Amino acid sequence: MHGCRRLAAFAVAAVIAACREDVGPGAGVPTIGGEWVFNQLLVLGPEDECGASGYLVFSQTATSFTAAVASQGGACGVIPAAGVVQDGRLSQSGITFSFGLCRYAGTFQGAGPDSVAGTFSCSTLTGTGTWSAGRLGPAASLTLTNWPNHQRIVVGGTVSLGAVLRDAAGHTVFGPPVAWSSDDPTVLSVMGPSTPPGGVSVTGVRTGSAKVTATSSGFSASARFTVTQVRFASVSAGWTGTCGVAVAGDAYCWGGGPLGDSIFGGAPRLCPYLAVSRSPR
Repeated sequence: MHGCRRLAAFAVAAVIAACREDVGPGAGVPTIGGEWVFNQLLVLGPEDECGASGYLVFSQTATSFTAAVASQGGACGVIPAAGVVQDGRLSQSGITFSFGLCRYAGTFQGAGPDSVAGTFSCSTLTGTGTWSAGRLGPAASLTLTNWPNHQRIVVGGTVSLGAVLRDAAGHTVFGPPVAWSSDDPTVLSVMGPSTPPGGVSVTGVRTGSAKVTATSSGFSASARFTVTQVRFASVSAGWTGTCGVAVAGDAYCWGGGPLGDSIFGGAPRLCPYLAVSRSPR
């Protein structure tokens, strides 16, 4: 890893509450209970930095706590992809804990506390890292993800959609369920769960137009699809997939191959999907 520049944000959602109240031994320390976003940077040399990203869920007993990893990405060689935060300690002014081969210490910022900042070091690496954390706020928006290239599908064709809740700062909020619906199931049907998690499979039933809507935590997001019946002017078969040009000029593909990989994550498609649009939308 030395000699290459590696810079990543280590995002951690931890369950740490803001109120300061008596918790038995160590009265006055904050209690565990809300979600936080966490960033870190470990500088190993002039052009060698590393980090990771993830989410943690903390549980507290008096002035000590542990935390399970809910989601994590990135690489540092010393931070596990899954595991538990250990040896966590809270005081009136700060927090300490171990994760993987690294030890963290931080001081609460402000009266909340709604943020914390500090340093960390890892037993197998030289250098000291810096980290900071801010409270993850309540859900403030819902957006659809995993969009197809075009919002048109053929009768019998299926695409997948996902939905993501975010707080006011744009951080992902995990946990709340997502409900899906179609305003005309005879044209467009929805069925979940699918990939990504919290997503839905959308299938064209007959020609027409219909809207699919995701709802969660009081927020909603919608997408309208046109379902078409395709007549092909020409068809060309490849090694792993097939494509055809419709009479209207659009290009549709089905099967696998690089084009299918880039749009649908490599899953073979049994029904034609719109690859290139030439006709008016």
